[in-house]
Amino acid sequence: MQKKNKIMIVLVVFIVAAIISYYLYTSMLYGYMMISGTIAALSFIVLVLTFAKKQDELSKYESNLKNMLKKFDSILAETSTFPDLEGKNIMLITNIEDMIDAAVEIRKPIYYKKDAEFCTFSLLDNNDICIYILKLNVDEETVVEKYIKNRKQNIENLIENAKDNRDIEDIVNSGKEKKKNKKNK
Repeated sequence: MQKKNKIMIVLVVFIVAAIISYYLYTSMLYGYMMISGTIAALSFIVLVLTFAKKQDELSKYESNLKNMLKKFDSILAETSTFPDLEGKNIMLITNIEDMIDAAVEIRKPIYYKKDAEFCTFSLLDNNDICIYILKLNVDEETVVEKYIKNRKQNIENLIENAKDNRDIEDIVNSGKEKKKNKKNK
């Protein structure tokens, strides 16, 4: 379950528990009100802690991005569009330092595109593209990662279909050979 869905569930629990607590208070059912009030208070605490953590993640992400852009300013170039990945050999890089080393080695700039919750760095060389993605939430897939995953799945399906087609061709060809052998006998 995604983090946003969990937050929504906790928020709904808080609202429902608060409404029930108010109803029980007005009905003078104080024992039950204490139970639903405790549930409302706990869900409120969870919400506050979740938003505080989200702010910490956001400030950490922004700090990391700012440091990267400052540290590697001479080799980075901001772009408003992401490069076309069609027909490219895509390599996902695990850390920015490796990408910087590769860029220095081939003497090409690294392009980056900032989005709301991630920043994508790309290094282009002929038909190859190296990609590094700095994300706010490591658990969520970015649009680029989804594209790469779908593309990889499509390629695997094409390879599997090609194998199936070769198997069918082998069966058909072996059947034709058996018929020829029967006619020759």
